[in-house]
This record gives sequence, structure tokens and C-alpha cells, in this order.
Amino acid sequence: MTVHNRPHITGAIKESLANLAARKYSQKSITTYENGLNRFALYLQELDVERVQDVSVKHLNSFRLHLVDADLADTTVYLYLRSVRYLFSFLEEDQQIFLNPAIHLKLPKCRRKLGIVPTEEEMKKLLAGPNPVNPMGLRDRALLEVLYSCGLRKAEVAGLSIFDPDIKQKTIRIMGKGRKERIVPLGKQALFWLVKYNEKARPHLCKDLNEHGLWIGKYGARLSGGRVNRLIREYAAKAGFTAKVSTHAIRRACATHMLRGGAHPVQVQMLLGHVNLGSLSQYLQVTITDLKQMHKRSKPGR
Repeated sequence: MTVHNRPHITGAIKESLANLAARKYSQKSITTYENGLNRFALYLQELDVERVQDVSVKHLNSFRLHLVDADLADTTVYLYLRSVRYLFSFLEEDQQIFLNPAIHLKLPKCRRKLGIVPTEEEMKKLLAGPNPVNPMGLRDRALLEVLYSCGLRKAEVAGLSIFDPDIKQKTIRIMGKGRKERIVPLGKQALFWLVKYNEKARPHLCKDLNEHGLWIGKYGARLSGGRVNRLIREYAAKAGFTAKVSTHAIRRACATHMLRGGAHPVQVQMLLGHVNLGSLSQYLQVTITDLKQMHKRSKPGR
């Protein structure tokens, strides 16, 4: 059995964050955990509690009430308490504590605000926005088609290289969160425009033979995720969208339209690269809402 001599809360927090990094969590996720744990450490400091072994259920419940009394958003309270629960789970697994005081720590139920989901008609307008006569217009049409077909995240689409599409197999390799790789199918339109882009536009845009990025900007370098989002906003405004549209809105549209079209949730989960089906709940809520509205309009049973 490993014997540890790191009783202070600050040292335990550093170790737990290092564990997240070792498990390939994104820097954004690690920062979220760090914010919650730092808030917890400051609270314990006010109570003169320095050792993790001295933290009790009473301390944790009072911290929860402290967060609620601070008038924080439900999602913030949830994230802070989740980070604390993770910390003690890590300490228990690492044998730094024998009993986990956070095992029954209650997390608030927070209703996730649903982001906008472009309709199929709106997506048609968005996809028709770029002018494929010029190289950058052709690039943008191919990029939007791949985004919608595959439901990619911003970092995933920006990170694509020329070696990722397999035109013969009609698939594309995606490097997702935590460096997790997945192979997803390319839809008919995405494949068509991607081939045209690679043949007619990319050779004109790329100035460096050593540049392996798939999407090339006007100066010959790989497009950044920020630039991808700006392009989408420009085409969304052109298509008459009033709400803010991003890569994630197109990702939501892909998932929602597939589910509405009869795709199995597990298939959509695999396409999007989600770890579990719970992550699809926001898309399923949208389709249930659509179903209720249709049910109300059609008035079955009357």
C-alpha cells in the first residue's frame, strides 16, 4: 500500500488537476475544475481547515450552502460541487483518504439551456451561401458541407489534414477530445464538394507544399477555429439568420436532423464522438419538443 505525506488541500488539488491532464482532459475542462477547487480551498482556509483528511460531510454541506447563498448561477454551483466530488474521488482512489466525505454530496439539478438549432431549410440556405466559382467560395462550401455531414466540433474541423479524408472509402478521420480518434462517413454532398475543393481550389490557395492543413486561408496557411466561426457567422448573416450561429449550432443541427430522420441515438453518439448517450439529451429534448408541437397541431384522438 502506498503511503502518502501530502495532507494539505493545495497539494491535493494540484495532484488531482495533474491527474486530469494525464487523462487527456482539455485545458478548458481542467480550468473549470481548477476554478471550483480554488474556491473550495479558499472556503476551507476561512474555516482553518488545511488537511484533506480533516474535511467532513458537514464542511461539504456548508460549502454547498455557501455557494447557493452567494447567488451564483445553478450551472456554476453544479460545476464547483462536481469538481469537489471529483477531488475526493481521486484522493480515495489514490489512497490518500480512507473515507470519501463527498460520496453523497448532492449536486443541484440545473436545466441546460438549449442552444439554437437551425432548421433543415435554414441549413440549405446556409450551405448555398458560398460562391463556388472562386477558390475561397469553393473551400467554404466544402467546409460547411463537411461540418453539417459529420457534426464536427470547431477544433476538429480546423485540425483536419489532407491525409484525413479517404475519398475511396467515403470516410474521414477525426481527432476528437482527448486525442480520441474516430472514423465517420462523409455524406454524398460533403464528398462531392470536398473532392472539388481538393482538385480545383486548394492547389491555388496553398503556397507551401509542407502545409498539410486541409482548409487553407487566402495567405496560404491553415484556417484557425476562430476564422472558421467567423466564416459561419458571415454566411449565416447572408442567409438571414437573426440568432448567432457557430460550428456548434451546425453540430446540433446535424444531430437533431439525424435523430428526427430516424437515426438510432447510438449511431449519432458515435458520429459526434460523445463518450455516453447522456450527452445527446439536449438533442433528444429538441426532437421531443418538435414531436409535442406536431401532436398539438394534428390533434390526434379528437
